[in-house]
Amino acid sequence: MIRTVLALMVVVALTSPARAQSETEIDADRPHVGTGMHVVPFGEVQFELGGQALRFATRTASASPVLMRVGLGGRVEGRFATDGLLVDSMDGANDVNLANAQASAKIRLFGDVDESWLSVLPAFTFVANDPSVTLLAGAALTARAHVEANYGIGSISNGGERFAQHLVTGAVTHATTRTLTTYAEAAWWSRQDARGGAVSFIDSGVIFAATPRVLVDAGALVGLTDDTADYGIFTGVSFLLGTPRGAPRTARAATSVFRGDLSQD
Repeated sequence: MIRTVLALMVVVALTSPARAQSETEIDADRPHVGTGMHVVPFGEVQFELGGQALRFATRTASASPVLMRVGLGGRVEGRFATDGLLVDSMDGANDVNLANAQASAKIRLFGDVDESWLSVLPAFTFVANDPSVTLLAGAALTARAHVEANYGIGSISNGGERFAQHLVTGAVTHATTRTLTTYAEAAWWSRQDARGGAVSFIDSGVIFAATPRVLVDAGALVGLTDDTADYGIFTGVSFLLGTPRGAPRTARAATSVFRGDLSQD
Protein backbone atom coordinates (compact mmCIF):
# COMPACT_ATOMS: atom_id res chain seq x y z
CA MET A 1 0.00 0.00 0.00
CA ILE A 2 2.75 2.48 0.96
CA ARG A 3 4.72 1.69 -2.21
CA THR A 4 1.57 2.25 -4.30
CA VAL A 5 0.94 5.66 -2.71
CA LEU A 6 4.57 6.73 -3.24
CA ALA A 7 4.47 5.54 -6.86
CA LEU A 8 1.34 7.63 -7.45
CA MET A 9 3.07 10.66 -5.94
CA VAL A 10 5.98 10.25 -8.38
CA VAL A 11 3.51 10.06 -11.29
CA VAL A 12 1.81 13.25 -10.07
CA ALA A 13 5.16 15.04 -9.82
CA LEU A 14 6.16 13.88 -13.31
CA THR A 15 2.87 14.84 -14.95
CA SER A 16 2.04 18.08 -13.11
CA PRO A 17 1.87 21.07 -15.48
CA ALA A 18 5.17 22.95 -15.46
CA ARG A 19 4.96 26.43 -13.97
CA ALA A 20 7.71 29.02 -14.15
CA GLN A 21 10.98 27.27 -13.48
CA SER A 22 11.81 29.72 -10.66
CA GLU A 23 8.87 28.30 -8.69
CA THR A 24 9.29 24.59 -9.33
CA GLU A 25 12.95 23.57 -9.21
CA ILE A 26 13.81 20.96 -6.58
CA ASP A 27 16.86 20.92 -4.33
CA ALA A 28 17.40 17.48 -2.76
CA ASP A 29 19.43 16.48 0.28
CA ARG A 30 20.30 13.06 -1.15
CA PRO A 31 22.31 11.19 -2.24
CA HIS A 32 25.46 12.12 -0.33
CA VAL A 33 25.91 12.24 3.46
CA GLY A 34 26.28 15.98 3.93
CA THR A 35 22.97 17.83 4.29
CA GLY A 36 22.55 21.05 2.34
CA MET A 37 21.58 24.45 3.69
CA HIS A 38 18.47 24.92 1.54
CA VAL A 39 15.05 24.87 3.28
CA VAL A 40 11.91 23.60 1.51
CA PRO A 41 9.53 26.58 1.06
CA PHE A 42 6.28 26.85 2.96
CA GLY A 43 3.52 25.03 1.10
CA GLU A 44 5.74 22.34 -0.44
CA VAL A 45 6.39 18.72 0.54
CA GLN A 46 9.43 16.86 -0.73
CA PHE A 47 10.08 13.11 -0.71
CA GLU A 48 13.53 11.55 -1.13
CA LEU A 49 13.63 7.77 -1.57
CA GLY A 50 16.66 5.55 -2.05
CA GLY A 51 18.28 2.17 -1.97
CA GLN A 52 21.85 1.21 -1.09
CA ALA A 53 23.95 -1.94 -0.99
CA LEU A 54 27.19 -2.31 0.97
CA ARG A 55 29.91 -4.95 0.84
CA PHE A 56 32.02 -5.80 3.90
CA ALA A 57 34.76 -8.40 4.17
CA THR A 58 32.42 -11.08 5.54
CA ARG A 59 28.89 -9.79 4.91
CA THR A 60 26.64 -7.58 2.83
CA ALA A 61 24.07 -5.02 3.96
CA SER A 62 21.31 -3.05 2.30
CA ALA A 63 18.90 -0.29 3.30
CA SER A 64 16.06 1.74 1.78
CA PRO A 65 16.25 5.27 3.23
CA VAL A 66 13.21 7.56 3.09
CA LEU A 67 13.11 11.28 3.86
CA MET A 68 10.06 13.56 3.93
CA ARG A 69 10.62 17.33 4.09
CA VAL A 70 7.80 19.80 4.80
CA GLY A 71 8.14 23.56 4.44
CA LEU A 72 6.95 25.20 7.66
CA GLY A 73 7.97 28.78 6.95
CA GLY A 74 10.55 30.95 5.27
CA ARG A 75 13.37 29.64 7.42
CA VAL A 76 12.22 26.25 8.78
CA GLU A 77 11.39 22.83 7.40
CA GLY A 78 10.20 19.79 9.32
CA ARG A 79 11.75 16.42 8.48
CA PHE A 80 10.94 12.77 9.08
CA ALA A 81 13.47 10.12 8.06
CA THR A 82 14.21 6.43 8.35
CA ASP A 83 16.70 4.01 6.79
CA GLY A 84 13.73 1.76 6.05
CA LEU A 85 14.22 -1.98 5.73
CA LEU A 86 17.68 -3.13 6.86
CA VAL A 87 18.93 -6.46 5.51
CA ASP A 88 22.22 -7.92 6.79
CA SER A 89 23.41 -11.09 5.03
CA MET A 90 26.22 -13.41 6.10
CA ASP A 91 26.90 -17.08 5.31
CA GLY A 92 23.54 -17.43 3.55
CA ALA A 93 21.52 -16.13 6.52
CA ASN A 94 19.56 -12.86 6.41
CA ASP A 95 18.90 -10.62 9.40
CA VAL A 96 16.02 -8.26 8.55
CA ASN A 97 15.02 -5.27 10.69
CA LEU A 98 13.18 -1.97 10.44
CA ALA A 99 15.35 1.08 11.08
CA ASN A 100 14.50 3.59 13.79
CA ALA A 101 12.70 6.77 12.72
CA GLN A 102 14.19 10.23 13.13
CA ALA A 103 12.45 13.61 13.41
CA SER A 104 14.37 16.83 12.79
CA ALA A 105 14.06 20.46 11.75
CA LYS A 106 16.32 22.36 9.39
CA ILE A 107 16.61 26.05 10.24
CA ARG A 108 18.17 28.59 7.88
CA LEU A 109 20.35 30.95 9.94
CA PHE A 110 22.13 33.13 7.40
CA GLY A 111 21.89 33.79 3.67
CA ASP A 112 19.15 34.40 1.16
CA VAL A 113 16.33 31.99 0.45
CA ASP A 114 17.95 31.04 -2.86
CA GLU A 115 21.52 30.84 -1.54
CA SER A 116 21.73 30.30 2.20
CA TRP A 117 25.21 29.70 3.58
CA LEU A 118 24.58 28.51 7.15
CA SER A 119 21.81 26.33 8.59
CA VAL A 120 21.40 24.11 11.65
CA LEU A 121 19.76 20.68 11.92
CA PRO A 122 18.70 19.48 15.41
CA ALA A 123 17.43 15.88 15.30
CA PHE A 124 16.07 13.12 17.54
CA THR A 125 16.09 9.40 16.76
CA PHE A 126 13.21 7.49 18.32
CA VAL A 127 13.51 4.18 20.20
CA ALA A 128 17.25 4.72 20.69
CA ASN A 129 16.49 8.22 22.11
CA ASP A 130 19.52 9.72 20.38
CA PRO A 131 19.69 13.55 20.12
CA SER A 132 22.06 15.28 17.71
CA VAL A 133 22.74 18.67 16.15
CA THR A 134 24.54 19.42 12.88
CA LEU A 135 25.83 22.69 11.42
CA LEU A 136 25.43 22.97 7.65
CA ALA A 137 27.62 25.41 5.71
CA GLY A 138 28.37 26.09 2.06
CA ALA A 139 29.28 28.64 -0.57
CA ALA A 140 29.58 29.08 -4.32
CA LEU A 141 33.05 28.54 -5.77
CA THR A 142 32.06 29.48 -9.31
CA ALA A 143 28.83 29.91 -11.22
CA ARG A 144 28.65 26.11 -11.56
CA ALA A 145 30.51 24.75 -8.52
CA HIS A 146 29.61 24.75 -4.81
CA VAL A 147 31.43 23.57 -1.71
CA GLU A 148 29.52 22.24 1.29
CA ALA A 149 30.55 21.04 4.76
CA ASN A 150 28.83 19.62 7.84
CA TYR A 151 29.88 19.19 11.45
CA GLY A 152 27.62 17.20 13.76
CA ILE A 153 27.68 15.86 17.29
CA GLY A 154 25.25 13.41 18.84
CA SER A 155 24.68 11.22 21.87
CA ILE A 156 24.38 7.69 20.48
CA SER A 157 23.13 4.51 22.14
CA ASN A 158 24.51 1.25 20.76
CA GLY A 159 25.05 -2.16 22.32
CA GLY A 160 23.72 -0.98 25.69
CA GLU A 161 26.26 1.84 25.91
CA ARG A 162 25.98 5.56 25.17
CA PHE A 163 28.79 7.57 23.60
CA ALA A 164 29.45 10.87 21.82
CA GLN A 165 29.64 10.70 18.05
CA HIS A 166 31.19 13.36 15.81
CA LEU A 167 30.46 13.73 12.09
CA VAL A 168 32.46 15.72 9.52
CA THR A 169 31.67 15.89 5.81
CA GLY A 170 32.97 17.91 2.88
CA ALA A 171 31.69 17.91 -0.70
CA VAL A 172 32.07 19.72 -4.01
CA THR A 173 29.11 19.76 -6.41
CA HIS A 174 29.25 20.81 -10.05
CA ALA A 175 26.41 21.72 -12.40
CA THR A 176 27.94 19.81 -15.30
CA THR A 177 25.01 20.46 -17.66
CA ARG A 178 21.61 22.12 -17.32
CA THR A 179 20.09 18.86 -16.06
CA LEU A 180 23.08 16.94 -14.66
CA THR A 181 24.93 17.61 -11.38
CA THR A 182 28.03 15.66 -10.35
CA TYR A 183 29.67 15.58 -6.93
CA ALA A 184 32.52 14.16 -4.88
CA GLU A 185 32.53 13.88 -1.08
CA ALA A 186 34.47 12.66 1.95
CA ALA A 187 32.65 11.68 5.17
CA TRP A 188 33.94 10.71 8.63
CA TRP A 189 32.28 9.55 11.85
CA SER A 190 34.31 9.25 15.05
CA ARG A 191 32.57 5.87 15.55
CA GLN A 192 29.22 4.18 15.01
CA ASP A 193 29.69 1.58 17.72
CA ALA A 194 30.64 2.07 21.37
CA ARG A 195 33.70 -0.15 20.99
CA GLY A 196 34.39 0.50 17.32
CA GLY A 197 36.77 2.76 15.45
CA ALA A 198 36.30 5.61 13.02
CA VAL A 199 34.07 5.11 9.98
CA SER A 200 35.08 7.00 6.83
CA PHE A 201 34.66 6.81 3.07
CA ILE A 202 34.75 8.80 -0.15
CA ASP A 203 31.78 8.79 -2.49
CA SER A 204 30.89 10.24 -5.85
CA GLY A 205 27.75 10.33 -7.93
CA VAL A 206 25.44 12.00 -10.41
CA ILE A 207 22.06 13.74 -10.01
CA PHE A 208 19.83 14.01 -13.07
CA ALA A 209 16.88 16.40 -13.25
CA ALA A 210 14.21 14.39 -15.07
CA THR A 211 11.85 17.37 -14.66
CA PRO A 212 12.11 20.55 -12.56
CA ARG A 213 10.33 18.60 -9.79
CA VAL A 214 11.95 15.15 -10.07
CA LEU A 215 15.59 14.12 -9.53
CA VAL A 216 17.17 10.72 -10.11
CA ASP A 217 20.56 9.93 -8.57
CA ALA A 218 23.18 7.17 -8.50
CA GLY A 219 26.69 6.75 -7.12
CA ALA A 220 29.26 4.62 -5.34
CA LEU A 221 31.48 4.77 -2.26
CA VAL A 222 34.82 3.30 -1.19
CA GLY A 223 35.64 2.71 2.48
CA LEU A 224 38.79 4.19 4.04
CA THR A 225 38.95 2.48 7.46
CA ASP A 226 38.73 -1.06 8.80
CA ASP A 227 35.35 -0.32 10.40
CA THR A 228 33.82 0.88 7.11
CA ALA A 229 32.24 -1.09 4.28
CA ASP A 230 34.76 -1.97 1.56
CA TYR A 231 32.53 -0.46 -1.10
CA GLY A 232 28.90 0.32 -1.85
CA ILE A 233 26.46 1.54 -4.47
CA PHE A 234 23.31 3.62 -4.13
CA THR A 235 20.50 5.11 -6.18
CA GLY A 236 17.31 7.03 -5.54
CA VAL A 237 14.61 9.44 -6.64
CA SER A 238 13.45 12.75 -5.15
CA PHE A 239 10.24 14.59 -6.01
CA LEU A 240 8.47 17.76 -4.97
CA LEU A 241 4.73 18.27 -4.36
CA GLY A 242 2.66 21.33 -3.52
CA THR A 243 2.66 25.00 -4.44
CA PRO A 244 5.12 27.37 -2.73
CA ARG A 245 3.60 30.36 -0.96
CA GLY A 246 5.32 33.72 -1.04
CA ALA A 247 8.03 35.01 -3.34
CA PRO A 248 9.25 32.87 -6.26
CA ARG A 249 12.58 31.14 -5.77
CA THR A 250 15.34 29.55 -7.77
CA ALA A 251 17.03 26.42 -6.56
CA ARG A 252 19.72 23.98 -7.54
CA ALA A 253 19.84 20.23 -7.32
CA ALA A 254 22.55 18.81 -5.18
CA THR A 255 22.88 17.80 -1.52
CA SER A 256 21.89 14.83 0.68
CA VAL A 257 20.69 12.42 3.23
CA PHE A 258 22.49 9.06 3.17
CA ARG A 259 22.64 7.37 6.55
CA GLY A 260 23.01 3.62 6.06
CA ASP A 261 24.91 1.08 8.17
CA LEU A 262 28.45 1.81 6.98
CA SER A 263 30.32 0.30 9.90
CA GLN A 264 31.91 -3.12 10.18
CA ASP A 265 30.78 -5.50 12.92
